[in-house]
Amino acid sequence: MIQDAEGNFVHDGLYRQYDLQGTLIAVGEYRNGRREGVWQRLHAAGESPLFQTAPYKEFKGPFLSQANFKNGLLEGKWTIADAQQRKISEIAFARGERNGDAAWFYPNGSLMMKITYDQGRVHGDVVKWGPDSSIVMKEKFQNGRQLTTKTEFHKKDVKHREIAYLNAMLYARVPDDWDKAQLAVFEARGQDEKHGQFKTWHANGNLARQGEFRYNLPVGKINYWYENGQPQTEGGYVDGRPHGVWTWYHPNGQKSIVGEYRDGAAIGTWTWWNADGKVARKSEMTRRQPAPVVQGVPQPSSQREANIRIELVEPGQIQR
Repeated sequence: MIQDAEGNFVHDGLYRQYDLQGTLIAVGEYRNGRREGVWQRLHAAGESPLFQTAPYKEFKGPFLSQANFKNGLLEGKWTIADAQQRKISEIAFARGERNGDAAWFYPNGSLMMKITYDQGRVHGDVVKWGPDSSIVMKEKFQNGRQLTTKTEFHKKDVKHREIAYLNAMLYARVPDDWDKAQLAVFEARGQDEKHGQFKTWHANGNLARQGEFRYNLPVGKINYWYENGQPQTEGGYVDGRPHGVWTWYHPNGQKSIVGEYRDGAAIGTWTWWNADGKVARKSEMTRRQPAPVVQGVPQPSSQREANIRIELVEPGQIQR
């Protein structure tokens, strides 16, 4: 023991702990009151609820927990092995947070699960294997958020929509505790967001719409099709706003409208055609308009030069 600057007595140097029978159950070193270097702790099978969960309950106690510390924080690998020196789990840490691979094993030594972390957040693939080493689950995470795809159907085997999501962020509700042999418990907080490719289909199975979201905002190229398979609308988004040339079509495949957006505002010359291909009208956008929205294919007769309104609805809500 030493006294710190405030006069408090703190651990400093070699530390050993024994049970009531005199068996050494913990050994390590303190530096100025904080763990430093390699520590080992022996746990009886009934000492922590962790050892009643899979895969730990399939192994034989007592369990040896070993970890490296730096300035009082977990740094490097924390491993737990059983009485037969079979590794059960191994979790990498940096500055007290999970960072790198965390792996769990079956008694035969094969991998049961592997999760990759980046500064405390799940990032990359989460893979679970069966006892025969076959993959039984594979999930992908991005900065603590699971990437999933939600699918709805018009009827059996006929898809209605398929949208990629980033699920709500996972946070550690209970932190890792080496002393108690307690692993972190994570919970989701916040909202899911559309993130990635999406598609919608007409009831007859033909593609209705295809595009991409990024954090709930439409980005990149988007396409609509009529139920008969003919193109309906095509255009593009930048940061959730229409940008670039947009084109609308009549159900017979003939162009209906062509115009350009810049940062969500209609600009330049817009042209309307009748279904027979004849030009119905041209308008020069001389002042910036509010971001228009595309609902179906607007008819030339309903457009006004100073107030173009083209409605954009969420995937699956396009009017047919």
